[in-house]
Amino acid sequence: MRAGLVAAVVLLSGCDLVRFYWNETSGVPPTKLVPLFFQEREYAEDQRLIAKVKGALAAELPGVDVRVDAYKMDVTLEVKDPVHREKSLAVARAVPGVKSAALK
Repeated sequence: MRAGLVAAVVLLSGCDLVRFYWNETSGVPPTKLVPLFFQEREYAEDQRLIAKVKGALAAELPGVDVRVDAYKMDVTLEVKDPVHREKSLAVARAVPGVKSAALK
């Protein structure tokens, strides 16, 4: 019942969600498109956060090899140099938008 109501509201409102997916997904019901839209948006936000964290790390610790990953704004760092592990973690936690940061 709720899915049908959500689909009806989305279709009747003419929101960007329907226009964005209309050409690529003709014939697919909106109830399947809504979760995909939010998953893509979440992925894009995580990618922007990764870029911010990498930029902050490059500014604070130039030359240190750090692998950065994010999922739902939680950042995971893989630091190869044991000397810079804690500093990398502190830099990542200071980036706006990071909910939590942990070492791998």
